[in-house]
Amino acid sequence: MKERFDENNLKNYVVPEWFEDAKFGIFIHYGVYSEPGFGDEWYGHWMYLRETKSWGGDDIYEYHRKTYGGVEKFGYKDFIPKFIEDIRKYRDYGMPEQWAELFKQAGAKYVMPVGIHHDSFALYDSDVQSEYNSVKQAGIDYCGLLKDACNNQGLHFGISNHFAENRWFFDKVLAAGTDITDPAYRQLYGFGLTEEEHVKKWYDISMEIIEKYHPELIYYDFDLQKPEYVPYKRKMLANYYNMEQDSEELNGVICCYKYGAFEDGEAILDVERGALQGIREMHWQTDTSVGTKSWGYTKNEVFGSPHRYLCELVDTVSKNGNMLLNIGPMPDGTIPEKVREILLEMGKWLQVNGEAIYATRPWKVYGEGPNVNGAKGEFSGEVLYDANDIRYTRSKDHKYVYGIVMGKADKDVIVLTEYRELPESVEILATGHPLAFELTENGLKIYLKENMPDDMFVIKIKM
Repeated sequence: MKERFDENNLKNYVVPEWFEDAKFGIFIHYGVYSEPGFGDEWYGHWMYLRETKSWGGDDIYEYHRKTYGGVEKFGYKDFIPKFIEDIRKYRDYGMPEQWAELFKQAGAKYVMPVGIHHDSFALYDSDVQSEYNSVKQAGIDYCGLLKDACNNQGLHFGISNHFAENRWFFDKVLAAGTDITDPAYRQLYGFGLTEEEHVKKWYDISMEIIEKYHPELIYYDFDLQKPEYVPYKRKMLANYYNMEQDSEELNGVICCYKYGAFEDGEAILDVERGALQGIREMHWQTDTSVGTKSWGYTKNEVFGSPHRYLCELVDTVSKNGNMLLNIGPMPDGTIPEKVREILLEMGKWLQVNGEAIYATRPWKVYGEGPNVNGAKGEFSGEVLYDANDIRYTRSKDHKYVYGIVMGKADKDVIVLTEYRELPESVEILATGHPLAFELTENGLKIYLKENMPDDMFVIKIKM
């Protein structure tokens, strides 16, 4: 019988193999904040603030005043009726199934929608948020429908919980003269909750998600590092791990955390919009977004390129991590065409080169080249990789090493300076074409010649 977890033995947690093998997941920010489609997913925060810019530099307060007449006339709660209309389209147009099919085509192995954001509107059947949830308001179990669709595609499924930030998201921005302080909307805005009431509510929300939906992954944004969460979060995590042991449905679960919310080894470290500079012994994850301004849908979004996100995925995998790539669907559930293009381009590359990504493990070094010490830590920005940057992975059986070239080769000879043993064979993974090679004092010299690939590619080395 497996050891039962409590608040004191969480470091006995073992990362499930399916997560180590999966490498690539999809994050989804979709909610009431999708309705205005401007600025970022913190629209509900910024709209009450004068002379404050959003993360992307947009003046949401002024935009809201011009578009909706200001917060005195149109509060955040007033976006909900239109969102209710739109989330019904998400169901009626078959969006859960369309999303899941697209995510599989993109090469993702797991999916993580935000179940409740800082705005506290629950996108699942909630007893805690008894008034402000998608089932009560629209008759739509967003998370439940998506879970079924993803499971039908063989995708692992999780739910992200961002409620911890609700206490200050509306509470301390602009109180007098707005709907924030109206007792009728206390459950949405959280105004006046004591610290203890708020943290207990966070725990109750966490447990109802776990108990009702049995997610294979859960994810927390920030604030859990604060001392008031200590007894509740550790109890929650022990309960989650024990639930997995008692379940016939689950085979290993994941909890992702940030900013020291848990101790190393108790759960999965998540690095937001960033990377680590070396191989981490325990598995980890980075989460980033195809939108460079927002996590949710906005009309004025600026998108990265498929090459950027493939390179970030490769760099992360070489360092023993997974990448959770976020998208922001439109209010009716439509995924913007540019987002579809990014996902499908990534899927094309992974379909051909996935052997070097999925179910691999780190090699003795993660890489070489000019950006070998590139991005580090949260919000570390884009790194411009090219064919001079190489990242390494290896097969679990130790038979193969994969040298992933992060751009189109501009010369017909590549030297892998970190590879110092004579291999049995070398080939291009995508085509199976054997390549001539020799071991030199500078490393493994590989001759591409007429086999020059058109884009980033993988050299498969049989040891």
